[in-house]
Amino acid sequence: MEGRVHIVGYGNTQRGDDGVGPLVVQRLRSSLGPKPWLRFFLYHQLEEGLLENLGDASMLILVDASAEDTCHGVQWRKLEPRPTPSAFSHHMDPATLLWLLRLARGSCPETWLVSIRGENFAQGQEMSSMTLCLALRAQREIEAFLSRIVPRDRTSWELKASGLGVSGAMLNELLQGE
Repeated sequence: MEGRVHIVGYGNTQRGDDGVGPLVVQRLRSSLGPKPWLRFFLYHQLEEGLLENLGDASMLILVDASAEDTCHGVQWRKLEPRPTPSAFSHHMDPATLLWLLRLARGSCPETWLVSIRGENFAQGQEMSSMTLCLALRAQREIEAFLSRIVPRDRTSWELKASGLGVSGAMLNELLQGE
């Protein structure tokens, strides 16, 4: 089966560090260039309209800012689909997006959330220098992750029926090598 990796950067670029997801994905698009197995998306927030674009994804990498204090500033977390109620009608949790995707197509791609520590989320503010540095780190980690799962001598990417099954141990090994 032929598969695609979809990388989605989301966040409000008018709110300082909240725009780090789109920034990282723009940088990845520039550094990786066009590939038949790779697609990039930029969104202000996760929404149902994104489901149509993710229909052929075999792996999904979501990139977003986080106000949570992570030990290294960039945190990878494997996501599973589940409905999550939101107090805001226009806001969608990543796990809910996956749950809706599974309902729509009968399956869900392997999904990773890459959260980047932010400290300044005020309207009209510039991105903090800390978050700009972490954006570069996240970009490098995603590039290394992709180079590990996609053979360099292939123009397309074949997945086994069981999916990629990237383990936490494999991800830790990859990130330790940086």
